[in-house]
Amino acid sequence: MIIAVIFIIIKITKRSEDPENMRRSWILILFLLIITTLSAQKTGKQNMISGFEKGYFAGHFIYFPTFINSIGDYTGSFGVDDFDEFIYLYGGEITGNLNQAFGAGLQYFQGYDISQKMVTVADDTSFVRLDRAVRYKISYTALTVNYRKSVYGPFQFYGSFSGGYGGIEIMFSQDYSDQTFEDMCDSFDPDRDLYKYNRSAVYTSDLYVFSAQNGLRFYINSKIALGASVGYTYAFVSEDGVLNYGFESAKNVPDLDFKGVTYGIGFYFGY
Repeated sequence: MIIAVIFIIIKITKRSEDPENMRRSWILILFLLIITTLSAQKTGKQNMISGFEKGYFAGHFIYFPTFINSIGDYTGSFGVDDFDEFIYLYGGEITGNLNQAFGAGLQYFQGYDISQKMVTVADDTSFVRLDRAVRYKISYTALTVNYRKSVYGPFQFYGSFSGGYGGIEIMFSQDYSDQTFEDMCDSFDPDRDLYKYNRSAVYTSDLYVFSAQNGLRFYINSKIALGASVGYTYAFVSEDGVLNYGFESAKNVPDLDFKGVTYGIGFYFGY
């Protein structure tokens, strides 16, 4: 709640051009931070924070590297805009403490991005406007081992290593204007005009992810903590992918392996 209030105040402050209002806003932010720190746990006993003796549940939001630029030539010729070099993933974690310094747990992450654009293509003697889109998704489940150590007051350092398995999905699609559900189904009929325009192809493949993270956790009270982390991820995408969920195999697939720096924030709930 405190973090949400601070975020709202910052947003309002950025929109305000009155120096007096800006000064008051920053004073309020400072006051809230002081109150939060004073109400937080003062220390960890032998690396174990009260309320987190057995472990924790967590929700994560991470800024993750991606493979999508490896197929930039294909998405560009398809007519859609370029993708960002990173993708936002969200997920959860459950971890149990092995002892006072180490824990082990299970994580799940997923996320997707889409680029969509109207394009004009030649159709016999006329031109047709088509809605084209490229959508891709990353998801995986990982086992993680983490280390933690109290550093000062309510702050705790933690590091983790995780290895996981999941999948990637890439979809190219186009369609012609708004349609009924019946039109969508009938567009696979060669006798229908929509047969020339409605198209989609989906490529899926296995994904292997290995990641190391370091960060700090701030314990707001005995059951809630906030964390921020930075790390590095290596990901390997199988070359043995399939089209349309297994109906056909795909050949000459470009190298989709990727790696890069990962940034994350987490919300932790002890048990």
